[in-house]
Amino acid sequence: MKNNKRIAKIICSLCLWSLVLLCIVPFIWMVSASFKREADIFAVPFRLIPDYLNLQNFKEVWFGKYSYSLMFLNSAKVTLLSVVFAVTTSILAGYGFSKIKFPGRDKIFLLYLATMMIPHQLLMVPKMLMFKEMGIYNTHWALILPAAFSIYGVFMVRQYMLQIPEELSEAARIDGAGDMRICFQIIAPLCKPALVTLVILFFTWSWNDYDNALIFINNKNLYTINLGLVNFMDETGLKYSLIMAASVISILPIFAIFLAAQKYYKGKDKGLIMKKKPNIIFIITDDQGAWAVESETNHDIKTPNLTRLAAQGTTFDEFYCTSPVCSPARASIVTGKIPSCHGIQDWLKKGNLDAWKYPHMAVMDGFDMEDKAIDYLKGHKTYMEYLAENGYHCALSGKWHMGDNINKKKGFEYYFTVGRGGCHYYDADIFENGVLSISHEYITDTITNHALEYLDKMSGEGAPFYLSVHYTAPHSPWEENEHPKEFRDLYKDCEFKDTPDLPIHPWQANTCPIGDTPEKRREYLTGYYAAISAMDAGVGKIMDWVEGHGLEDDTVIIFASDNGMNLGQHGIWGKGNGTYPPNMYDSSVKVPFIIKVPGCEAPGSTCSAMAGQYDIFPTILSLAGCEYELELKQPGRSLLEQINHPTAEYEDRIVVFDEYSKTRMIKKGKLKYIHRYGDGPCEFYDLSTDPDEENNLYGNPVWEEQIQRLKSEMEEWFDRYTDPKMDARKGGAVGRGQEKMCYEENAFDQSIELYYKDKEKCRV
Repeated sequence: MKNNKRIAKIICSLCLWSLVLLCIVPFIWMVSASFKREADIFAVPFRLIPDYLNLQNFKEVWFGKYSYSLMFLNSAKVTLLSVVFAVTTSILAGYGFSKIKFPGRDKIFLLYLATMMIPHQLLMVPKMLMFKEMGIYNTHWALILPAAFSIYGVFMVRQYMLQIPEELSEAARIDGAGDMRICFQIIAPLCKPALVTLVILFFTWSWNDYDNALIFINNKNLYTINLGLVNFMDETGLKYSLIMAASVISILPIFAIFLAAQKYYKGKDKGLIMKKKPNIIFIITDDQGAWAVESETNHDIKTPNLTRLAAQGTTFDEFYCTSPVCSPARASIVTGKIPSCHGIQDWLKKGNLDAWKYPHMAVMDGFDMEDKAIDYLKGHKTYMEYLAENGYHCALSGKWHMGDNINKKKGFEYYFTVGRGGCHYYDADIFENGVLSISHEYITDTITNHALEYLDKMSGEGAPFYLSVHYTAPHSPWEENEHPKEFRDLYKDCEFKDTPDLPIHPWQANTCPIGDTPEKRREYLTGYYAAISAMDAGVGKIMDWVEGHGLEDDTVIIFASDNGMNLGQHGIWGKGNGTYPPNMYDSSVKVPFIIKVPGCEAPGSTCSAMAGQYDIFPTILSLAGCEYELELKQPGRSLLEQINHPTAEYEDRIVVFDEYSKTRMIKKGKLKYIHRYGDGPCEFYDLSTDPDEENNLYGNPVWEEQIQRLKSEMEEWFDRYTDPKMDARKGGAVGRGQEKMCYEENAFDQSIELYYKDKEKCRV
């Protein structure tokens, strides 16, 4: 059986190569003959490369008495105008038939499409008579106008635009954009592969058009290159050397446009389309603000491996979490939905495991609260499930903290996680494929080592792999005994210039270690920075493994954090729930995001287009080549274009949103509005003049119109992507933890022991 298949394969290959030779040999002969003297063309034996390259053929054709250069320019004029008009009309009609709803739209389109059944030869005479009446017969417009309207082009563009989510157009309309702007600035750029294909086809059709030129043109000065070539053959008396030279000249533009367009056709994402499905490693940290990465503005912190990753990839410097606490943000990453849709609205205090199954662990602090494991994401499909369905082998090493850590999550083949989400850096409770134990080594090293073990296992497998490496670092605790001396010593003499020593904020909650004395401040900052450097060392080991196994050209590496962190910024210690009401300062909601994609055009670049964690879901699936459809409640969009063209301007990427409990945020360009639904004051900042968010302009009449516009846009956005059953604007989370499904009674810890200072101001 195997021999028969092999023989069949060989025969098939021979047949295909024979067809290739039949097609390419005449072309090769033509090129060869164009450089030969007339006497050498039919000489025996045949010489592919002539002894003497006769360039005189091309000179005579182009500059001789035959006006071939004029015919070439005529064709260029007709073709370029035809392509521009045809692409433009295809975009407009395709947009109208796909994105504008009007009565009878689909029926009209079918009627329009049916006209393709009419042979164009039948229309030659009617068109000639009509063109004579219009006065354009025997002009180039007789060739341009018929080519300017393409039924096939409209069909192709319409079908491509139908795949683009309606939410993009709706969001643009909310921003005040009209249909023309939406069409050409938002929708059309997303159709680049289809449009480039049409450019190639339209150019080829128009350049090679002979029938129309023969019927509608009789003035030799208006001849296109195809008429000119026939006329040239008549005038030269079948001088093959000249005819072949003229033929070579005539096909050069087609080759040029094909090669030039092919570059873009392979994508607006050149290099992002790999030979095979890429391996994907996604590294997520816990409570690392965008400021907490070694950079030109932060020299205190030491992250050489993140710097190394950034040099190989693309850094997004305007990347935002969906919620400034860990569990909601992580759930948004894996589902592509906002907290008011997936239902995890606060960090999960309960529901991670069934404590009664593990009586030997009862001595651990807080273990007894874990009375029942809860699958908080039940009914929500993660991108890991899509990856698994598309041939990926998926694994997790590190923190999950989205409920029910006992059972391996759908899509994962290997599942190693922290038992209860949070933990100490030593003696952490961990689950490995359903088995609970204690890890006595530094938890950051444990997570890294399990990731490396998995990679070693997968190195010999044929299937692409996806690996989540979810560090607990740099989450508290930050005490001296929690982190290795080698990393604490890096900051022995650190001045911690990027963490201001300010008076404690009056809204400060007691849910976070607070550096309210010089000693505590230095201890906690040292611990936080050390945790990041230790994590960075783990990132370096993973990158070394990828490079050491020769997989750097086949592996995507993504680095991000779940939420930001304040370590003195604004006088706050903690993240969004470091205060009550929750805060939405950039130090809480802005997070690092670095992505290395093999073959991207501009490694080491920074992209300033605003993006959020809901964009990660479609980005990963797009990179993996997975077919999927975003649900109506998934607002994200793939970042592939931004990754490959990071410095371009993206007008549709100027808005991000964030939520936590009854607090909402919209950031549009340099304007930022924070709205609190009956639970504290609202805020408005002009970040162009106030980047540190120190001057609240809410209530300033100068900004009232802009504030109301942002508020309206924000509410419309959240109305669109919120599940009414899960709407956190109705209240619930106060930063003390979620204990049940959000729609259940007493789902959140409502303890009034919340404030570090001024407890009497508590609004719970």
